[in-house]
Amino acid sequence: MAKIPKGNKPDKITAALEALLETRPDAEPTLLSQVARQFELIEKLRVQGHSFARIAEALRQVDVDISENTLMQYVGRLRRQGSQARATKPTFDAVIKPTHRKAISVPAAIKPADLPSARSGARKGDDMEAWLTAEPDETQI
Repeated sequence: MAKIPKGNKPDKITAALEALLETRPDAEPTLLSQVARQFELIEKLRVQGHSFARIAEALRQVDVDISENTLMQYVGRLRRQGSQARATKPTFDAVIKPTHRKAISVPAAIKPADLPSARSGARKGDDMEAWLTAEPDETQI
């Protein structure tokens, strides 16, 4: 268990942490956040036909060290996040119609007894014709 020094009162600790809240950390923005800020512009470039390789090269020229694959992954992630946000937004203009499903008839499942027996001496397709006919073939009993 850690010992609390006698000189540090909770008031001083709270004051020090609150003072820290007033400052911004010196951390640089992440690549993902940089791509997210420029996402609309990157999407416009993609619509015009620019490749991810060309866009990544342009970003590297301004000291954003990103590869083509990383850029593709980040753009894909941002697209999915954007489509999920659009999908969860309620649309008031849309009229919700009940769906009516048609009854579908499903044929009975084939039972193992209905399948032809595997004969050791017969070739693969020999008994296929007998199996496809409606009448049983007594010669294969």
